[in-house]
Amino acid sequence: MADRRASGSISWQTIVAATAGVVATLALIYMLEATVQKRADDRVRDETVRVASALRAQIEHELTTTILLQKGLAAYYATNPGMTYDEFEAFASDLILGARHVRNLGISRGTVIAEVFPLVGNEAALGVDYRSLPGQWPAIERAIATRSSLLSGPTRLVQGGTALIGRTPVFRSPPGGQPSSGEFLGLVSVVVDVEGLLARLGVSGIEESRRIALRGVDGRGAEGAVFYGEPGLFDAGATVFDISLPGGSWQLAVAAKPGVTPLPVELTAARWLGIVAALLAGLATLLVVRYIEQGRQARLRIADSEARFRDFAESSADWFWETDADHRFVWISLQSESVIGVPPAAFIGKTCYEFSGGDPAEPAWQQHMQDLDQRRAFRDFAFQAETPRGRRWIRASGVPVMASDGRLLGYRGSASDITEREQERARLADALRQAEAANTAKSSFLAQMSHELRTPLNAIIGFAELISGQVFGPAAGERYRAYAGDILSSGRHLLALVNDLLDLGRIEAGQLRIEPEEVDLPLLVHEGVSMVSASARKAGLDLDIELPEGLPKLVADPRAVVQILVSLMTNAVKFTPAGGRVRVGARIDEAGVMIVSVADNGVGIEPEEVGRLLQPFEQVEETMVRSRGGAGLGLPIAFGLMRLHGGTLAIESRPGTGTTVLCRFPASRVRRSRARLVAG
Repeated sequence: MADRRASGSISWQTIVAATAGVVATLALIYMLEATVQKRADDRVRDETVRVASALRAQIEHELTTTILLQKGLAAYYATNPGMTYDEFEAFASDLILGARHVRNLGISRGTVIAEVFPLVGNEAALGVDYRSLPGQWPAIERAIATRSSLLSGPTRLVQGGTALIGRTPVFRSPPGGQPSSGEFLGLVSVVVDVEGLLARLGVSGIEESRRIALRGVDGRGAEGAVFYGEPGLFDAGATVFDISLPGGSWQLAVAAKPGVTPLPVELTAARWLGIVAALLAGLATLLVVRYIEQGRQARLRIADSEARFRDFAESSADWFWETDADHRFVWISLQSESVIGVPPAAFIGKTCYEFSGGDPAEPAWQQHMQDLDQRRAFRDFAFQAETPRGRRWIRASGVPVMASDGRLLGYRGSASDITEREQERARLADALRQAEAANTAKSSFLAQMSHELRTPLNAIIGFAELISGQVFGPAAGERYRAYAGDILSSGRHLLALVNDLLDLGRIEAGQLRIEPEEVDLPLLVHEGVSMVSASARKAGLDLDIELPEGLPKLVADPRAVVQILVSLMTNAVKFTPAGGRVRVGARIDEAGVMIVSVADNGVGIEPEEVGRLLQPFEQVEETMVRSRGGAGLGLPIAFGLMRLHGGTLAIESRPGTGTTVLCRFPASRVRRSRARLVAG
């Protein structure tokens, strides 16, 4: 009786072993959880650095563009000190075109503000003497004394509101003297809407998952006050970047919002499963130790069975197999028929080589035969075999089974169907080839783009050197004015190229958002035609508008629609010889879809080349494109803008006949308040 109680009781060593197993399992779960959480935090931190770096680059680009506007106006003022308001308005309206974050441009005669564009809403600024502004005059006086540009603010304006102000002093260039070394003429100013600028850069979208703050009023960097976001963010461990400004800097702080990196749901579930597993492991330990304590004979009776199934588990595949000493199959699990369609009976008595019909000259088969001859275990041996389900890839693993006297009894192992994996590997290889081809196309595009960027830059530098050096004498004002116009034209061309690259990048990154509203298509068509008509006349082309009466209104982003039309018409004008014709039309088809078309009778291209025109970094007939100028980004941008509207863009073209581009806006964007038009 005492012996029975002793054999049925649990010793303290068993309890300690079970407890240690539970504690070790819980510790492992805790370490795994901490590791996963740290990796998640690192990913969020890396993404935050990437977002902050991109935002800093965008802000520096926009402010640099603003300074270029400011210096362009200063150059014009220096060469035309006696300009009238009409002349100032005409030049300023061209200069401010497309710069939606610029609130107004202004010039002063001496220190008194004389002209402002646009005038509406800014009348209060006229006649203001900078010397009467104690908060701004010291910095302005310092800029005049040092003859340097100044970027101040954000500051409160005389006419109301808060904005960033860029100012450049302008000096007369005396005959025979150094440029801008004469008497002080006045200042030019550019007023930038900071909130509008940040909204244009998509800061509100970034703030959905991150906190953002900006400081450095008047370009004072870390010493300047915070003018956007949470002041405490700079002291809360956020990622901080310096933003370079003319004569100073800002600082940008970005941090992830709390809760952005919660513990993954899978890990939370795994935590509870691990706790249950730990308890089960403890219980299993109790049972196993108890059974071990009951006798060695019980272990010996199950040792052979455990070894057999351990071999199966270690080879880990979809079906199990066993061979004799001659490597012929003696047993196959039933899964073989469900996986590859081959019943177990079809394997029995055959070797793997006979079943697959392999080539003995292949290196893989030669290595496999050597493994069998040397009685070595093999793993992941892959071969192909014909099956009722076609030619399949099979992967096999096996271990030798030895008798107690050292004789080979056969092999045991498992096999799995890896056809899908091999097909995926082939697809990845094909994708790699396509990526390499795209990289080659990108390199070709960059070579073309370098030419497009250098051409206007060379013009800007050349004409600026002629003006700066007064090559034609101090009295050649008209010729210098013409050179200034050439500089302005080249600068606009360069700015258009940069804007196209930025638009294309935002479209590809999914960061460009449209702002749909109900618009009148004929008005947008006429607006676009007015922007291209001068180029068409210069090229000797007829630019016609063919619109039916009663077109319904369209729900679309008006800026995007005009950009699409201008891109398509510019392309048509570029590739249509003198005497040709470009037509802009629209119609409603039977399904209620609005189709806007731009057609020309120009040079055209081969139909099989049409698809390449819609791909970024692709250009057809590079020599012809280079001779006509342009970076070839208009069509990809138009295609991307149509996709944002849920529409399509199709091109029909033949060499010598011309090209027609069809933009289809879905019926859901067409207001049906007017009668439907169906045009052929």
